[in-house]
Amino acid sequence: MFRSITNKIAVMLIVSLIVSFAAISAVSYYTAQNKVVQLVSQNQAQILKDVDAVTDSFFKDYIDAVKKLGVKIQKAQYSEEELLKALVLEKDQSNSIVDYIYYGREADGSHFQSSNNKLTPEKDNYDPRKRGWYMDTKAANRAIYTEPYIDAMSQSLVMTFAVPVNESGKFAGVAAIDLKIDALSKKILDMGKTEYGYVYMMNKDGLILMHSDPSNVGKTVPASKYLAEEYAAKRFDENGLIPYVNYKGENVTAKLIPINEQGWLVVAAIGADTFSSNTLPLLKAQLVLATVFIIALSLFVYVLLKKSLSPIKTIQEKLDDTFKFVTYEASKAPEKLVVSTQDEFGVMSRAINENIDKVIGGIKKDSSLIEEMNGIANLMIKGHMGATIKADPNNPALVELKELLNRFFASISSNLKDIARVLNSYNKNDYTAKVEVQEELESDLKDMIVGIESAGAAVSHMLKENLKEAQMLEERAKILADSMRNLTEGASKQAHSIQESAAAVEQMSSSMNAISQKAQDVTRQSEEIKNIIVIIRDIADQTNLLALNAAIEAARAGEHGRGFAVVADEVRKLAERTQKSLGEIEANANVLAQSINDMSENIKEQTGAINMINESVSAIDNITHENISIVNTTNDITRQIDDMAKNIVADVRKKKF
Repeated sequence: MFRSITNKIAVMLIVSLIVSFAAISAVSYYTAQNKVVQLVSQNQAQILKDVDAVTDSFFKDYIDAVKKLGVKIQKAQYSEEELLKALVLEKDQSNSIVDYIYYGREADGSHFQSSNNKLTPEKDNYDPRKRGWYMDTKAANRAIYTEPYIDAMSQSLVMTFAVPVNESGKFAGVAAIDLKIDALSKKILDMGKTEYGYVYMMNKDGLILMHSDPSNVGKTVPASKYLAEEYAAKRFDENGLIPYVNYKGENVTAKLIPINEQGWLVVAAIGADTFSSNTLPLLKAQLVLATVFIIALSLFVYVLLKKSLSPIKTIQEKLDDTFKFVTYEASKAPEKLVVSTQDEFGVMSRAINENIDKVIGGIKKDSSLIEEMNGIANLMIKGHMGATIKADPNNPALVELKELLNRFFASISSNLKDIARVLNSYNKNDYTAKVEVQEELESDLKDMIVGIESAGAAVSHMLKENLKEAQMLEERAKILADSMRNLTEGASKQAHSIQESAAAVEQMSSSMNAISQKAQDVTRQSEEIKNIIVIIRDIADQTNLLALNAAIEAARAGEHGRGFAVVADEVRKLAERTQKSLGEIEANANVLAQSINDMSENIKEQTGAINMINESVSAIDNITHENISIVNTTNDITRQIDDMAKNIVADVRKKKF
């Protein structure tokens, strides 16, 4: 079945149509599904905004109301009876959703109610100061509202709005209003209720605050907890939605927005199958239309191809006859092709006829070339390398082969003659001749030419290196001779300098001995100074004692001895300063004596080192005289090396390279 080109084209077209329509349907389906997701997501977002607006307005209105109540209580400074009446009046004047108005006092824990009751901790065992609404308001020090909760008595959904009350700048209590928010909850839930979704409210930890199922209010179900965690981690899909399983076990997706600073969240949940249920009918309709269109188009194309491609069989038979002739399976030339159509098959048949004539003529030309190549091959076997092929074949490959063989014959002849010329030059000690290596040469012939060229280059390089090294050796021999001459002169000068150094070291030794003697004299003088300091200290001690006695006598004389007391005090101070100065002089004298002793020791060490230097100088003087003898011997060897270098240079220059 699939050997026919008609069937192949039809099958490929059907497959292409199926793939194309499947791709178009898939793209259309997913585009429509994404559009539905976007539209539903936008609708949910708008519902959430409307809910946010309603709750925000509600919270602001009753925050303002409880603030006014707090200001009224703060300014009026009611007595207890007046306060109860004011709370009753506020309740009577309020709307139906206000369930309860009350005030808790900080001073004694009294609780005043709009039901005209007063509760106390002692009598009624009720202390508002320990209640959450009271403590939260006191801690925040501003108006607040609580999370919705089910009132135990009325079973209604209730919120508490509270505000702190201050008296004389100090916290005095909390005023509060309880509101029934069943109507608000119903309004919010109705706003988000659609055929495919619903809304509810929870706090940031997943505690449900408003829900269509009252049994869920005030609870944290696994679904709401998971949703709160996903929202806190900001794990959304590309449309800002979070997929999860609700408390009924249904697969849903949710969109959330926060509505206040406490982190309350409004959740708009929609069924996960909402998107596919709206787009599957469209996909089914597209698949039905595509199937009908593919079947109709395939039948039409098959009939059209069957009719149009019928001349192919005639052309195929004629081409078989032509190829049998070309491959020498048949000796008779094929007849011309006859196709009566005027389309591409008619043009093809005329082109085939023209090319059959060309093929027959080309085969004859190629045969004459092969005969000439056989004759040239016999000549090459006998050693004739300069032959040339002259026949012109029809086959381009044979034309290229002819040109290639002619170039090969010419190259072989040229390269062998060039190699013989170079080898003759090498025999005459002329290594300047070169073999030209043609770029198209490869393998053995190229290796042979490159080897000869490399051998000549290696010999030439060796001779150049020998000449260079011989010249360098000659230059180094001259430099060595000059250096040896300079070394001889330097050694003589060194010997003279060493003798002068020995004399200088001897003189230095004498000077160090003289310095050592002077240091000992200074040490003795330092000891004498210390003895004089002792005498002066004794005098200062006596003077200080006399001044003390004079001060005592002046004190006995009273007013008559006051002047003498002043003089005695100055004498005492002078004696003290003298003692202090003597202490500093004695310390400096000790330091000086120690330094002189250290210097004397160092001088002794230096004197010993100088004596050792003097001995080393004498040894160096002996070695220097031995070096002069060695230098003279080395100078003779240098002259011999110079002669050898000149002989090598002369021998290398006799060759050409």
